[in-house]
Amino acid sequence: MAAERLSSVRSRELLAACCVELLKASLVGSAPAASGGGGSSESPEALLDALHASLQSSLQDAAHAIAPEHQEAWAESQWEAFQEAQVAVQQLLVTLHDKAAEAGSKTGALQVARCREFGLLVPQDHSAAFAAYATAAAMGSAEGALRCGIHFFEGTAPGGRDGGRAYDFLSQALEAADAALKHAAADGSSSAPLPPLAPPCPETAVEGDVPPPLTPAEVRYSALTWIGRCYLEGAGVERSVTKAADCFQRAGNQAELQELAMLQRMFAEAQLPAAEAQG
Repeated sequence: MAAERLSSVRSRELLAACCVELLKASLVGSAPAASGGGGSSESPEALLDALHASLQSSLQDAAHAIAPEHQEAWAESQWEAFQEAQVAVQQLLVTLHDKAAEAGSKTGALQVARCREFGLLVPQDHSAAFAAYATAAAMGSAEGALRCGIHFFEGTAPGGRDGGRAYDFLSQALEAADAALKHAAADGSSSAPLPPLAPPCPETAVEGDVPPPLTPAEVRYSALTWIGRCYLEGAGVERSVTKAADCFQRAGNQAELQELAMLQRMFAEAQLPAAEAQG
């Protein structure tokens, strides 16, 4: 029994090592092929999906050559190997996004930020997430600027709340989103979404759903809404209910407009007794 278990463990180790090396070879080897102009560039996630299917097919072929008395041990090894390989692959994906960010990719920087903020592939790290969002914003990412602005408005950025920086980042996000929408309208294309991230493993997953990356239209909606809130609270700008309402109107945010109207009615009713007393 001990010998069988030892054999199973060794099979698992070898299989995990093979999976990781094959994945690395596929991902690293795809860079020269993509740069050679022979075809369209694939995202790391697309390459992983294709390689996973290839590995599954190869493993099924190998299973037919295994003696019946070893089938159970093989099945156990195969499952555990993929569990172990997944951790290495997740780290590899984050490294790829990091390298892309270092090379000047705002998409890579945004992916790193999302990984850090939501605990995708790596443990949560809000400080590192904010730094990555700031990097993405500096590269022209509309969502990166939006996230920085929201963090400064809500006081979750390093150093706490800063209305001025919140307004600046949100204005930057709005400008970038408008530019992206105009560019898409000019060439008749729609904004391509970011490639989906791999699902997090239980050890690094966070509770609840992870929001998907935002489109330029969604960034514009959010940026105008948060800029309107800046005007309502006088965060970084002179307080102006009129300008806040204009932002909500431009965003098409009916919920904020209705709430603002309700607050204005409440304020007017609260001032009414004092006005009567003066009369």
